[in-house]
Amino acid sequence: MHTNVDTPGFSPSYGALAAAWVPHAFRGLIDSLVHGAGDEGLGPAGFTPVTLPHQTKDLRRLVGDVRDLLDIFCFAYPKQGEDVWREIRKELALGYRRVGAFKDLFDAQEVSDPAEATYDPVEVKALCLKILDWKRGLLARRQRFADYLSRPKTHKFVFRQGEELAPFFWGEYGAQTEPVYDDAGQIGGASNLRRLIRRLCNRLSPDVKLLARPLDEGGVGDIAGRKQHHQDNREIFHLFRKRLRTIVKLHGRFPLQPRGGVDPATLVAAIERVVVALGDLNNTVLAYERASGRSERERLANPINERWRQIKKDIRTEDMKGTLLALGRLARPLKS
Repeated sequence: MHTNVDTPGFSPSYGALAAAWVPHAFRGLIDSLVHGAGDEGLGPAGFTPVTLPHQTKDLRRLVGDVRDLLDIFCFAYPKQGEDVWREIRKELALGYRRVGAFKDLFDAQEVSDPAEATYDPVEVKALCLKILDWKRGLLARRQRFADYLSRPKTHKFVFRQGEELAPFFWGEYGAQTEPVYDDAGQIGGASNLRRLIRRLCNRLSPDVKLLARPLDEGGVGDIAGRKQHHQDNREIFHLFRKRLRTIVKLHGRFPLQPRGGVDPATLVAAIERVVVALGDLNNTVLAYERASGRSERERLANPINERWRQIKKDIRTEDMKGTLLALGRLARPLKS
């Protein structure tokens, strides 16, 4: 499912896009948990006590999709006494962490065939029970949540600030922001989504410059090692990967259209290649962070750092900063 936000003559409001996207995604998540619907990993019973980590790839993506959409359309959902938006957001964040910790048991092994994966049954059971507990809590409130998500504000915005503005989305504007109105006086869906993509592209440009800078000029060095600067560099790596991934996901849902002979799909494809490389490396980083012995960490450190150096080289070679700036220009407001 996607919505071409730049289609001439098509200008749904921000709230109308929320009504089209968020309830649909929430229903998909519930169907996956209960019936395994649309999920290649889970069986017809959904997530159960016998589900294994490698079977939860689609489930984690679905939880993340609903959470992301709730963050994108946070200004459309009202605070009616109790803030149900915040309640749902908290539940999704909890589920994303718990399913992610479970899935990491497979990803950190870096095997393509699930049959080659080995698990500690005690650890698998403990993390599985946490997800089942989360599932029960979510299902107990699913109808109330679904009713709330089906009624976003379509012509007014709900003021949110601070921690309500998620990192990698509206939080990139700082502690306080609000959506913009179109000339017609409505909160435009296309104009605000373009604004969000543009902000993310501009926000990432200095990060790319930092990553491409030589070490003797203050660039980012190795991410695997025992010293504090290695941990600091890993944090930069994680944040950079998540911001780039957000741009790819936003454009996948709400694609921009070619303008001035520039095709955004080509630009996003270049960004996605880096995202895939960073994601593959992240699996090895997970293994490094989970390693219990010093010798195992040392064994993984050199391959991690070598791949990180290659990714930074590719970022320079492919002019990732120029790619992001070009995509940001495509996301500028359309002339009427």
